[in-house]
Parts: sequence; C-alpha cells; structure tokens
Amino acid sequence: MTPLLHKDVADRRPKLDPEPGVVTLGDLTDDKHKQHCISDHALGMVYVAIHGGRLSKKKADMFETCFVRGVKIRKLHVPHGRPCLDPDGRALLLDDNTGRALTGGAENGNVLTSQYTVRTVSSHPRYKKWLGYLLHGKHFERVSVEDNARVEDDDSVEDNASDVADAGGSDSESGGDIPHADLQEFGFQYMNRPMARRLTNLLKPYL
Repeated sequence: MTPLLHKDVADRRPKLDPEPGVVTLGDLTDDKHKQHCISDHALGMVYVAIHGGRLSKKKADMFETCFVRGVKIRKLHVPHGRPCLDPDGRALLLDDNTGRALTGGAENGNVLTSQYTVRTVSSHPRYKKWLGYLLHGKHFERVSVEDNARVEDDDSVEDNASDVADAGGSDSESGGDIPHADLQEFGFQYMNRPMARRLTNLLKPYL
C-alpha cells in the first residue's frame, strides 16, 4: 500500500523523465526509482504496460510519489517532463474520464492531443511496433509499412492527377471526370474513376 505523503515532501523528491526509446520498462521499474516523481512519458509507459498485460498494478504502485493504491494519480501530483506520444506523435489521454492528456510540462503547450487513451491505443494499426519502442527501446518509425504503401499510392494519385490535367481532364477508362459522393466532403467533387478509387482507398481509415 502506498504511504501518505505531504506535498512538501513530494516536492523535494527527485524527478524522473526518461528519454523515449532509450529507458525501458525494466529500467523504469527498478526499485531505486520508487520515490521518484515520474514524468508524463513515464506515466504513459506504466499505464500502457498495465493495460497491455505487461505490468501488474501491484508492481506499478511502487511509484509512491505519484500514485495512491490502485495506480491512481495523487491529487498533489504536478505533470512535468516529456509527453507520452502515441504512434502518430500526439499526447495520449489518461483513461480516467478527466480528459487529461499526458502532455508533460507546461513547456509542451503546442503538443496535439491524441484520440486514443492509454487503454484504447491498443487499437491503433501501428500499436505493436510502437509498443516495442515505448517499453523496450526497439526501433520505431512513425510511418509503418502500410502507411509507406499509402504514401506511394498518394504519390501515384498526384502524378496521375497531373497527367490528367495536362490532357485536359479526359480519361478513356472512365469516360471523363465523374462526381464521387464519398469524397465531396473533402472538396474533391469531380475526378476520374481510377483517381477516385485510389484516393478512396487512401482515405478509408479517415472516412
């Protein structure tokens, strides 16, 4: 059970702000850090690991400066340090209905907020690779193989659009420009059928 803690005592305790992709979950949960006040990035590591079944709440309760029993953040805890970023580079939300994002210190005011919480981030298509980076320091690029394919398709669409424009907008395969209802909300009201099909596939995750 985590002990009672007065604010003046908590304020004097050392802060721990691990570098993303360098400090692993094993490093973070070493007993020597039990009295450290951990940063938002580290908090994110802890919560994501719990929801992913890689860390028990009992073990996570070791961070007595930040948590009360049940891995609940103390009211006196002040966010600091690096943010905990999702696979898209946005600050994860805590899964406590408060709407608080793990943005870290006030100096990170320009960090965008994720649509994912520390629990729901597991549904992100790049979750597994990102998790390896977050918890174990494995290499991770913020564009996956699938997204690289989408980027290539996007380049192809742009090239095709340029060719069609040079040809006066006609397309023998489609019989000319056609309206595409699914894309109207994005401002693409008329385009040839192959372009529409490729762009629809590209935008499927966001429609």
